[in-house]
Amino acid sequence: MNVTLAKALKVKNQLAGEIKELEVLISNINSYKEGSASRFDSNALMADLQDKMLKLIAVKIAIQTANVRILPALTNLAETKAYAGWLKSINTTEGLQSEGGGYGTPLKDVLYKVNFDATWVRDKVKEAENQISDLQDQIDTYNATFTVDLP
Repeated sequence: MNVTLAKALKVKNQLAGEIKELEVLISNINSYKEGSASRFDSNALMADLQDKMLKLIAVKIAIQTANVRILPALTNLAETKAYAGWLKSINTTEGLQSEGGGYGTPLKDVLYKVNFDATWVRDKVKEAENQISDLQDQIDTYNATFTVDLP
């Protein structure tokens, strides 16, 4: 079956969901009271699970093989997302702040300074988000146009 990479990703996610459901079901029905009848054929479920796992492996291999061509964009996207997330965590508290005042401790004014102020951080986050958007567009275009053979 020849499909776009975008469709292959959907197939991968669908298989992963089906595998998870089968794993939960098999785990839940594995132990039962002696003399009670099981509503399921555990052996058939296990065979179905193993079949889906083999299909998932094949689909993942096809996707990874196709992704080699856009590996730089995928890696750049992941690292830029991590960078944007880290930038958002930078403490930009500055100026005079009152602290303390708990359990009978008097309030105390503390002056905070920053190396990178909120405006600088916000601008860098915006730059990173623009880069993320551009990279995601490139990846989405590739995923929509590149085809792979699935089993």
